[in-house]
Amino acid sequence: MLDDLIGDYKAIEIGAGTGSIGRLLDIKMTDSYLQQDNTAVRLYYEMAKQPVIKYPADVIKADALTAYRRFKPECMLGCYVTHLWREGMQGGNMFGVDFERLLPLLKHLILVGNLRTHGGNSIMALDHTEIDLHGDLITHSDDRDLDRIFVWVTRSAYLWLLAHKEGLHRPYC
Repeated sequence: MLDDLIGDYKAIEIGAGTGSIGRLLDIKMTDSYLQQDNTAVRLYYEMAKQPVIKYPADVIKADALTAYRRFKPECMLGCYVTHLWREGMQGGNMFGVDFERLLPLLKHLILVGNLRTHGGNSIMALDHTEIDLHGDLITHSDDRDLDRIFVWVTRSAYLWLLAHKEGLHRPYC
């Protein structure tokens, strides 16, 4: 299904982790390597008794905006990628992806996630398609019935950003 959604767009995966999805789709895989490079994040995972990702050599070290600048994709895919937290937002974190800046640069954005976990992402207010796989998407979420594939076609995203630019960060590359 993800292959069909990507179609003929030049695509990369962001937040690829071990790269298993991007490898299956035969697209470039990128990740910020946060779990390897940030001591505080590593300690957090250690305290929570959670394993950290061991990044394979074919996963390119680059955060989402750097990956855009380097590879100029038309489409980005992110699976359970956390959005950047800003005051007043539900969820996200200070290391998350700044989708407000990234989305206008793309023709197509595909996020695999969960309505509860990712519903606070500001771009959820934009016109997008939600694909409900009725619990058949295999994830570790608490409520798999809320798992979705979210797809943005960015002409509407760009128009929304222009109309609501007050208080939003402007896109850059």
